[in-house]
Amino acid sequence: MSQLLQLETGTEIYKFQNLPTLNPRTFKNPNVQFTFNRFRHVDAVLRNEIISQYAQWNITTYQLQDLIRTYWLFIYHTWKTFGYIDRSERWLRGKEIETAIVNGYSQMRMSYWKVQGILRN
Repeated sequence: MSQLLQLETGTEIYKFQNLPTLNPRTFKNPNVQFTFNRFRHVDAVLRNEIISQYAQWNITTYQLQDLIRTYWLFIYHTWKTFGYIDRSERWLRGKEIETAIVNGYSQMRMSYWKVQGILRN
């Protein structure tokens, strides 16, 4: 019964599956569009792999709980950065937008490193 109802893993899997994702959007720059589309694909694959590894107990409950928080931050910073890139493409350029893009990349990098660190332990 426990396995059928996923009593030991269901809560964390549900929380992880329901982390926000990046909705489709269109960019003028084809390189940005490719990167955005590819990110969305890799994000989906990675989420499925993390859930699979957790279901096989290769990732602990504590690791997944940390991943839920850290991956949420990673997605958030990625979403914000692409939003600023979109503003930049619409000619809303300026020092403030440029700084936001650079800061966004920095935050994405730190969040991604944290995700990697959790998965390596």
